[in-house]
Amino acid sequence: MAICLYSLKFILEDKNRLFFLYVFLAFLFHTSALFFLIYYFLNRDFKRYFVVGALVLAIIIGKSSIPTYAFSSFANFLGGASSDKAEGYVLNQLSETSLSLTGLIRRLLFFVLFLVNYDFLVKKWQSYRLIFNGYVFGLCIYFLFKDTFIILVGRGGFYFNVMECFLLASQLLLFKYKKERSYILLILLIYACLIFYQSISEFPMLFLPYKGIFINEYFPREGL
Repeated sequence: MAICLYSLKFILEDKNRLFFLYVFLAFLFHTSALFFLIYYFLNRDFKRYFVVGALVLAIIIGKSSIPTYAFSSFANFLGGASSDKAEGYVLNQLSETSLSLTGLIRRLLFFVLFLVNYDFLVKKWQSYRLIFNGYVFGLCIYFLFKDTFIILVGRGGFYFNVMECFLLASQLLLFKYKKERSYILLILLIYACLIFYQSISEFPMLFLPYKGIFINEYFPREGL
């Protein structure tokens, strides 16, 4: 992910060969990094009606049987082990937290916020255009496959959903005074902590690998 994020600077600097090179390097670590190639087509302004229309269309198609049929047909075309693996992906379930109603509402509210402030923030920070478009693409993936091929929502969508962090931070540019920005930053910090603990709450056996005065004080450790 770090290599992929760093590669975005080359799109902004119009150094496309370096962008492809860095994505290829990331591909050597994980094949899903190829999803990042989509960013090559996203560094442009799209009309608002096009953005909203694409999202609405993704919601409609996602509620139909089209994604399941299309993916099953593609898997059958591949045949053999690829078909079995694809079937396993379809049957795989993400956590209830990931696909909850709260998560759905949160995504839509953030989308409205980022879209409303688009024109102003692009003037302040030109990278906002690319990051916003990547986030919208991730939303389309979410709505298209959250009821069917949900492994794609978790793995493929991750390369686009991560842009939410940068988009939220960029909202600080809307505020002129440091005091106002401090309040917003505090709210973002609280929000980040809530999301973090919500994520790890699904793993009750998760072990914090530290020993201190108040945590794990009775946990035996063997010397090296």
